[in-house]
Amino acid sequence: MEIFTKQSLNDFSIFVKDNGQGMPSETFTFINNLEGSKIVSQLGTAGERGSGIGLNLSIEFAARINAILRVVESSEKGTTMSIILKRT
Repeated sequence: MEIFTKQSLNDFSIFVKDNGQGMPSETFTFINNLEGSKIVSQLGTAGERGSGIGLNLSIEFAARINAILRVVESSEKGTTMSIILKRT
C-alpha cells in the first residue's frame, strides 16, 4: 500500500494506492457518483469475504466532513482512491 498527498490552492488530496485485484466498473461508478449504498462486497485478493461496510463507511465519513471520495484508477493491479478536502 502506498499513501501520498497533493496540495493545490483550493484543496488538499490524500491518495491511497493498493495492489489488490481492483474493483468492478460498477463499484467504480457508484463511488464516483456517491451511491455508496449500492456497493456489494466482492472476494478479496486472498479469497476472503467482506461485508462491504468499510467502503460505505468511508463514503459516508467523507460526506460528513465535506470531502469528496473518488476512485482515481482501478485495474487488476490495484486501486488508487483519493479523498479531497477543500480549503476554506
